[in-house]
Amino acid sequence: MIKKNKKAMFFTISTILLIGLILAQLKTIYNEDFDIIRDEKRVTTMNYYLDDIENDIVRAAQIIGTKAMIAIVTNIIETNSFSNDPKKQFKELFLENKLNGIDNKIMNNTNIYTWIKTNKKIAASKNMELEIKINNVNIEHNNPWNIQINIDTEISLSSNTANYKYNKTIYSDISIIGLEDPNYALNTNNQISNYIKTTSIINPKSDLLNHVYSHEYITNTLAPDFLDRLKGKTSASKYGIESLVDIPLLIQNSISIKEKTIVDYLYFSDISKIDSNIIGMPVWLRIDQEHLNTYS
Repeated sequence: MIKKNKKAMFFTISTILLIGLILAQLKTIYNEDFDIIRDEKRVTTMNYYLDDIENDIVRAAQIIGTKAMIAIVTNIIETNSFSNDPKKQFKELFLENKLNGIDNKIMNNTNIYTWIKTNKKIAASKNMELEIKINNVNIEHNNPWNIQINIDTEISLSSNTANYKYNKTIYSDISIIGLEDPNYALNTNNQISNYIKTTSIINPKSDLLNHVYSHEYITNTLAPDFLDRLKGKTSASKYGIESLVDIPLLIQNSISIKEKTIVDYLYFSDISKIDSNIIGMPVWLRIDQEHLNTYS
């Protein structure tokens, strides 16, 4: 009887120890699985955060880039001189909020590095370390009404769980709609201002006078694009835009007029073109031969 009790006690102790071992093992496995799940969740969070960062760069570039374009146009008008290199000026404003080495008031101490500094603090509050290096910034037209900002970046994000580091070119578009065309101000002694807006007239040919008086723009591959307009260039661009000069408005402002084509970039230049009056239109409404098919 005593032997049986001893055997039973031994079996009970062995069972308890075995269960304890299994529970300990299960706890270890659970902890390991929990760590894996936690790490996977952390990695997923970092991936989402990187997506947010890239999207935020796009939005920040739109805001800063628009300010930079306004600053360039304003400087052209204030100095009564076209820009030698608007792309170079844009880069300086975008990175340093400076124009020709001088802090620009329009930028209001805001540049892409201001944004980066703010987001580094946000990342630190989430126990992550963010670094963004801008290697280069360039602008170019990708259609007549937009300027594309190309930002070459190196992005790194690290935590105690994962590290990411990669190079990426981020693209952001800014609209030229609403920006002032400095050609008008510079060629009218700053008396006439004209802002870029797309024509609301479906067919300028059939409603030519209203198109003139609207001061609106159409696309034309014979014309310069907006960036070339900032340089005072008249060369053709596949992203070219043009308006027609409102001669009566010039007369109202006591601005001497020319008897030549009223296509804006030609009218304000020294270029001579064979032009003619459009039948049924006022005598001042003259169009050069290259544009006759567009407007008559």
